[in-house]
Amino acid sequence: MRDPFNGGACPARDLSGTWNPESGARKAEGGRRRPERRGRWKDRGANVSHRYGKSPFGFEDLEVYRAARAVRNRIYKLVKLLPDEEKFGLALQMRKAAVSLTNNIAEGYGRFTWQDTTHFCRQARGSLMELIDDINTCIDQHYGKEDHLGDLKADAARVLQLLNGYINYLQRSKLQGEA
Repeated sequence: MRDPFNGGACPARDLSGTWNPESGARKAEGGRRRPERRGRWKDRGANVSHRYGKSPFGFEDLEVYRAARAVRNRIYKLVKLLPDEEKFGLALQMRKAAVSLTNNIAEGYGRFTWQDTTHFCRQARGSLMELIDDINTCIDQHYGKEDHLGDLKADAARVLQLLNGYINYLQRSKLQGEA
């Protein structure tokens, strides 16, 4: 039996020392305690205090995620107003890009290196640009009120500012970490 959080060895069958389930540590043969090696998800449970903010996941507290989520919700409302001939064309494409926007922010936040986080934020930025082009298509085809679509573009521009700021923050953090 293998335990992925303990380097592959099962603590109950570990012959190098005795296992103490209460403290999560093993007692080595010399009598000194050594802490258990933990995996990255082992300490994330329902009873763990929220170290990132109000959300146990962390990304939900990011201002860029909250703004992107609001744009996604507005896109979903717009898609419902599109004509039936766009149901499997523009509407589907807009829904996928809107979901991709927030998914990439969340997935990037869950990564453990600044490079991965930056990569997924850039992917989110690409999805946002795709949404802006889709909004332009809606304006050109008169699929909604132009002032509403203009407000949606302004909200998308705000998300773009926030995404660029978050990417710049990640880049600065990386540079400060090297110094």
